[in-house]
Order: sequence, then C-alpha cells, then structure tokens
Amino acid sequence: MKAEPGGPDPHHHAQAPTGAPGGCHAADSGVQALAASALQEALIRLPHWHHEPERATLARRFVFADFAQAFGFMTEMAIWSEKHDHHPHWCNLHRRVDVFLTTHDVDGLSALDLAWAQAADAAAVQRTASSDAISVAANP
Repeated sequence: MKAEPGGPDPHHHAQAPTGAPGGCHAADSGVQALAASALQEALIRLPHWHHEPERATLARRFVFADFAQAFGFMTEMAIWSEKHDHHPHWCNLHRRVDVFLTTHDVDGLSALDLAWAQAADAAAVQRTASSDAISVAANP
C-alpha cells in the first residue's frame, strides 16, 4: 500500500489524537468545553470510558465476538457520527475497536463526546447477547 501525498503513512498504527488540527470539529461553533465537574459526573454514567487528560480525550476499547460484530458497530456509529457531524478517532483490529473522542474546536471534551460515548455503549450492548460479552479495557 502506498501513501498518498499528504496522507497518512499506510504502515503507521493509529494512535490517540494529540490535539493536532484536522480532527473532529463541532458542527456548531458555539459548542463549549466541558467543565471538570461535568466531566467527572459524566464518567460516573460512563464507567467503561476513561479520561486521558494529557491528550484531552475519552477512550474506550470494545471487544466483540468477531470481526463482523465489530464492523457492524463501526458502521452504526459511522452513521451516528455523520448525522451529528462528530467523528471519532478509532482503530479496528479484527474484533477490537479502540475509540478516542475529543472536540478539536474546544481543544478538549464537549457534550458531543459524551453523547457519542453513550450512543456507542448502547450500540455495543445491542450487538451482544449481554453486556458481559463486551470486553472492556481500561487503557486501549
């Protein structure tokens, strides 16, 4: 596979975003960064997600039964992302999907990231017989 000029290196493994320009932008420029207290409250409702303050991201690893389940999850969340104009940084390897959320317009996290995380959790549970079938890793 050959890299396109200015495109990603095809041999480069996906990493969490570093806050560099060109990632997910809020559709509405009025989107505001989450206050630290709001983030802490949200993390109580999102127990499988963790905050990576050095990267200003929320992160989670999903592990599904097989590649088809992982790809179906990504397809569902891609549609959600397009509808809400808020796109994750993610990486898929067989049945695993690592997700990193951030809102570059606020140089951190916003309500859009929380909404994406909640939608992803719901989509993942729907793809399994029970939520126990989803493996969770604290550090993707």
